[in-house]
Amino acid sequence: MAEDERGLWLSVYSTAGGWQADQVFADRTSAAAPAIALHEGKLYCAHRGARQEDGRYLPLRVTTYEPELLDVLRGEVTEDRLLGEAVETPALTAHHGELHCAHTLAEPPGHTRIAVTPLAGDGPSAPALEDAIAPALVSYGDALHLLAVAPLYGKIIHRVARTARGPWEKPAGGDTAYGMLRVWNKSGPYPANLSATVHDGSIHLVYRFGSDDARLMHAVYDGATWHKPAPLGEGHTSRRGAAVASYDGRLHAVYPSSRADRLRHAVFDGRTWDEGTDLDGHDSRNTPALTPVRDTATGTYTLLLIHRST
Repeated sequence: MAEDERGLWLSVYSTAGGWQADQVFADRTSAAAPAIALHEGKLYCAHRGARQEDGRYLPLRVTTYEPELLDVLRGEVTEDRLLGEAVETPALTAHHGELHCAHTLAEPPGHTRIAVTPLAGDGPSAPALEDAIAPALVSYGDALHLLAVAPLYGKIIHRVARTARGPWEKPAGGDTAYGMLRVWNKSGPYPANLSATVHDGSIHLVYRFGSDDARLMHAVYDGATWHKPAPLGEGHTSRRGAAVASYDGRLHAVYPSSRADRLRHAVFDGRTWDEGTDLDGHDSRNTPALTPVRDTATGTYTLLLIHRST
């Protein structure tokens, strides 16, 4: 196996039972961090596969996994699709009955843009968002919200569209993220993706600030404006970024530690983040993917984690 090809692993968490042991996810490998979303009873996992022999960019694959009664530890792969090439971790979200994938392209070389593609429907995609990288994509209110990094300025961009066909526009109150939310104070590559989810009626964004083992920041959009970001707290530093999800009334973040090849789990109770917990047996140097899932047999929810092995 090549150095950049690593297996994908799956685990689930519950408030009462904690984290279960890792299991192999669908016998898939990934050259970088995955993205996951539930849509119409199926789990979709978008990830970049094996590196091409003579190229630097990686094919973007979408694996469809159909759990048994949404027991995510049992199921089968029902489809595996190739979407083309991508230069960064993608983002997935369901909106208005369709599943959408945001991924970064580099065409022509040296020029980056983000394309948002509907996966579960027909029709053209919206024009790409130019000069942008590191996408996060969420469905909020009646619109898709795309968050991305402007690499020349180290600032975060916020755009809105009613559908993935566009057009992408600034929010009604203006792009209050731009200028307030920064990933660093210089230009250059950004070694992480943004991560966002809807929690308690607002969009919550977690992102890495800085270049080396940098601290994680948390910002909230209430539907009208972005509020001043704040660090998660002492010790919450990541070599990449973080995955965030709303589960059991709290906001959860899982990220690769800056101190070891291990994932860490932190919880936000609405006021503060806890100190975080090292996840022994869940090793990775890459940002994982995180989403809540409902067991249709019991009606209970668990938190699903998929991550690369190193």
